[in-house]
Amino acid sequence: MRYRTLKRERDPSVAEKQRMESLAEPAPRKRGRPPKRQAKRAALLEGAVGLFNARGIAGVSLSDIAEAVGLSRATLYYYVDDRDELVFQCYLHACETPADDLVCAAAEPTGFARIAAFVRRTLAPGRKPAAVLSEIRYLKPDLAETIATAQRRNIAALIGFLEAGMDDGSIRPCA
Repeated sequence: MRYRTLKRERDPSVAEKQRMESLAEPAPRKRGRPPKRQAKRAALLEGAVGLFNARGIAGVSLSDIAEAVGLSRATLYYYVDDRDELVFQCYLHACETPADDLVCAAAEPTGFARIAAFVRRTLAPGRKPAAVLSEIRYLKPDLAETIATAQRRNIAALIGFLEAGMDDGSIRPCA
């Protein structure tokens, strides 16, 4: 009988085996990009925006951007395929950020309050600069159309805020 007791102590139960196996397995990864990669990508876009705004698209090489953000040129290609894609991503971000601001501002009760909320969000201290959409023609036609469509959508939302303000009386129409 003593033998069986010792054997049971050496052979963990099925539940114990499963518990031990679960401890040995790595924790499941969260979906999405790792935070470090997102931070580097954000720094890359921010650095590229600064250079594109200062020198223009034609005046900036990927080497310039890599040097400005502290990445090697090879590492830069981990985040983007080429300069065209980087320009597109900068322009897209410049359209998506105000679109998010417009969505938040739309919750305000009057047209004037919506415009004021949009302006406050857009001009908030510490807000990172956005790409100036002055060289959309540089992009391939399909990408340029994507940016132009996003830009038109943002402008239409602002016009909607103005019209709502005139309708609700919070903005006086021009004579």
